[in-house]
Amino acid sequence: MRVLLATASTYGSTKEIADAVSEELRAAAHHVTMHSAEHAGSLEYYDAVVLGSAVYIGRVLTPGRQFAARLAKEFAPKPVWVFASGLKNVTPYPLEAPFTTPKEPPYYAGRYTTFGGFVERDKLSLAERSLIGFVGASQHDERDFDLIRAWAQAVAEEMGALEAAPAPEAAPAPEM
Repeated sequence: MRVLLATASTYGSTKEIADAVSEELRAAAHHVTMHSAEHAGSLEYYDAVVLGSAVYIGRVLTPGRQFAARLAKEFAPKPVWVFASGLKNVTPYPLEAPFTTPKEPPYYAGRYTTFGGFVERDKLSLAERSLIGFVGASQHDERDFDLIRAWAQAVAEEMGALEAAPAPEAAPAPEM
């Protein structure tokens, strides 16, 4: 499949997760193009999209939400997989079917995978550091790259199954 992997990442942690996802999709022979959600161009070339966004204070980043809305208008019903990365509310079992199958619009509603994230405190403003402390978020790298790669492999397998599925046959013409 021709896959667009779009990310909304402020400091690069979510982009690093996307890099690992991309490696697994490519290893499964999918053609992956990566762009930031803000700079993703035309969608017509792609067969599938993987969208990832950082989550801050329980909210997907604005570019992630905006790109998800764009996908709903311009890309549905083609398959879309969604993940997020954050310091809280991590998905306990992201390899379950609801997390490895394509999503339907609105993409950031319902169940999507949230991986542990990472924020380098040195890169944050004073206000951001205060907020991280206030919400009790981890100050450690919570990304589990083995789990991220396993999720990406499951997604790649699902993509392969969709690609291999025969196209629906046209309904036979009524007899006259």
